[in-house]
Amino acid sequence: MESSRLGADFIECIKLGILHSPSGRFLTAEVFNNEINVSGTALRRRQVWTVLTERGSPQTVFIQSHLGRFLSADKDGRVCGAATTPGADERFVLEFSPQATVVQKKQLRLLLFIVAYGGIHLRHQFRSRYFRMMPDGTELRADMPYPWGPETLLWIEQLPMAGSAGPGRPAIPTAGRNAVARLGRVALRCQNGQYLKPDGSFADTLDDSVLYALELRPGTPRTFAFRDTSGAYLTTVGPGTAKVKVNSTVPGKEELFLIERAVLQVGVLAHNNKYASVKQGTEISANQHELDETAIFQLEYLGGKGFNSSDAIAAAVSVHQNSSFDGECPNSGVSATNGMTPGIYCLVTGHWRLRSRSGKLWRMAPSFGVQNTASDG
Repeated sequence: MESSRLGADFIECIKLGILHSPSGRFLTAEVFNNEINVSGTALRRRQVWTVLTERGSPQTVFIQSHLGRFLSADKDGRVCGAATTPGADERFVLEFSPQATVVQKKQLRLLLFIVAYGGIHLRHQFRSRYFRMMPDGTELRADMPYPWGPETLLWIEQLPMAGSAGPGRPAIPTAGRNAVARLGRVALRCQNGQYLKPDGSFADTLDDSVLYALELRPGTPRTFAFRDTSGAYLTTVGPGTAKVKVNSTVPGKEELFLIERAVLQVGVLAHNNKYASVKQGTEISANQHELDETAIFQLEYLGGKGFNSSDAIAAAVSVHQNSSFDGECPNSGVSATNGMTPGIYCLVTGHWRLRSRSGKLWRMAPSFGVQNTASDG
């Protein structure tokens, strides 16, 4: 994802919260004077930080607050959050410190909490294949050229902070280094609710046996590595089975993964109340009464205006409540007809494309209607 304000040279890596231990509070960017402090008792908007990389220098990162300001450090090590543009003082290097020391000689522990979002797809960089849960539920395997179906969905989870010091306020965690490292680790949850263990098997509960240290590898593309508590990295073996190799203590091309947001998979309902499908060959026909594998398509956003759910809902409600309305939706500023036949409503939401399970894309053929024949590029 590119940062629109900074331009195409800056790429968003991840959004996260930074927890200080032993205070148990999050690093916070205040609106007043662009001050930063360790005062947040929960992960809210002011406690969310965005990690960005620059294409020309992927080894360093920039850390941006919700205000669009950047963390910076002067020659004396003083950190502030007022910089409006990224420069030399705003560059940071992400490193793992077993001693849990940051800036100061005494122990100052900072813990990263990933900002939660929906399901993801995990792609093995070297194999260029997506992971899926096998039908028998016995292994997670990287063998899909495209992510398809619920079996390819994964969730990244972290241990919850134990207890609560009040409504919405987390308890102060144990100050020990091991406790800090434990809370900062992540787990991979599959669609069936089970968690991936280092040996490739699965656990039903989120506990220490399914935790990994998540390491960001800035670059093009940006990749991630998962390291278990013994220091070995998650990789693939044999046909692409995900598991940790005991001797994989240095991440190579087989230990790097790409994390992608899951895209929408939809059914397309035609005017005859039947679903579009690809039954045979390449022709797309509206002939399905129920959704099956041939009638599910992947909806991929390419760019343009972008989808505004609030506008879309407002427009849909306005049109639905007044079927005789033909013109502009009063609350959304989105054309309801776009110059088309009255009664047909087309929301302006940017450019999208539809992909079938075979990996082919929808294409408007001059003489044959909609065909499932197009390829990427």
